[in-house]
Amino acid sequence: MAAVENQHYDGTFSNPDDARKQNLVLRYSHGDQYNGWTLTGMYYHQLWTSTTDIPLQAIASRQVADRFGTLDPSDGGRAQRASVSAQYRRPLGTGQLSTSSYFIDNQLHMYSDFTHFLVDPVHGDQEEQFENRHTIGLSADYTTPLHCAALACALSVGAATRYDALSLGRLPTQARVPLAPQDDPPSFSDLDQVTMFALAGYVQANIRWGSRLRSLFGVRDDYQRGSDVDQLQALHQAAGYSNAGRASQSQRQPKASLIYTASTWLEFYLNTGRGFHSADIRGVDQDRSVGLGLPRTPLLARQEGQELGLRAQPRRDIAFTLALYNLWQQSETIIDPDIGQDLAGPPSRR
Repeated sequence: MAAVENQHYDGTFSNPDDARKQNLVLRYSHGDQYNGWTLTGMYYHQLWTSTTDIPLQAIASRQVADRFGTLDPSDGGRAQRASVSAQYRRPLGTGQLSTSSYFIDNQLHMYSDFTHFLVDPVHGDQEEQFENRHTIGLSADYTTPLHCAALACALSVGAATRYDALSLGRLPTQARVPLAPQDDPPSFSDLDQVTMFALAGYVQANIRWGSRLRSLFGVRDDYQRGSDVDQLQALHQAAGYSNAGRASQSQRQPKASLIYTASTWLEFYLNTGRGFHSADIRGVDQDRSVGLGLPRTPLLARQEGQELGLRAQPRRDIAFTLALYNLWQQSETIIDPDIGQDLAGPPSRR
């Protein structure tokens, strides 16, 4: 299978987006979903300019004609992503084995200006945010039926691992030309070399208690370890902090679901479990380096939730769902719109 897409987009702005995007996918497959293999290659590339938020004062003073104008026509970016992946499936004993592997090269460079001339009234506050990342990953899953007296049961076990090596940061620029980071506040600039290793394993039991009731019980264990080399450490330490350091953490996550099929078109379910979201290791290390005695940002922020709901499809062309849920997060990621940066926030409950 092969597919190619080429797209150009200008938008309604005074400074056209001039977005030029190319997508390519090439896949070769053999066999079927139970016994076969697939090899896939994908490529994406895009160049663009962008119009960001504009202060109302700039329009009122006629510095910008209207809300479609821009204060910096050099804002924009470029992105490129290439990947190759493979999947292999085959019956094994009484069960089914599935494996996958992948390699990804991802590059992203964005030029934006959130605060205009607040930090640097001479050159402006444009900054380059960039990430160049290499990722390799492997996973395997095996599912087999079990004999559970008169019940229909199935057991699934699996494991996954992933390694990321990336260079990322944010540096001051003017018309996309780099400026010396020492001329701005230390917190305005970052330049880091990061490595992240992740390993996970899980086991899940699927039990059908009758014609209407079934359940899923499982537990998953995740482990992550990361390190950061702060290439602007001398600049940051002058302000009393650093991004450099190491962090590791594991998280065990029990999960359970109960599903009741009331009829051919109505189903009720109850879910409960624990999960997590991973934090930016730069922020984790930064919290430790400051040492203010406050709760530190966890590398894996725990989440616990419950959900009660129903799914209904009274007709083939009509479906609806209703759900009530509770979600607690040890730390919620929040966005600071003044600097265009996400931060590890306090706990939250929804």
